Amino acid sequence: MPKSMPGKLSLAFFAGIWIAFGVQVAFSLAGETGGNGLFDSPKLAIPAIIALLEAAGALVSGIIAIVRFRERAALTYIVTGAGAAILLIALAEVAVPH
Repeated sequence: MPKSMPGKLSLAFFAGIWIAFGVQVAFSLAGETGGNGLFDSPKLAIPAIIALLEAAGALVSGIIAIVRFRERAALTYIVTGAGAAILLIALAEVAVPH
């Protein structure tokens, strides 16, 4: 477990990612469908945007914990890498048309 406050905060952000994605899945299972644009279905778009903001928070707070506070907990490294991966996938989704 992380010892520093930013390390613990990165874990909280990571938990928030899962909660936001869970809300999005719940809306999908309830019959909400998307459209062609991002905000054709705000019930699906808003949790996705919140999850991306949480991923950015996990990445930034994880980097601060590792660099400034010399955090060595494995969970901090895993969460920081996961936050970076989620942001890179989202960036690729936006950058590459299909």
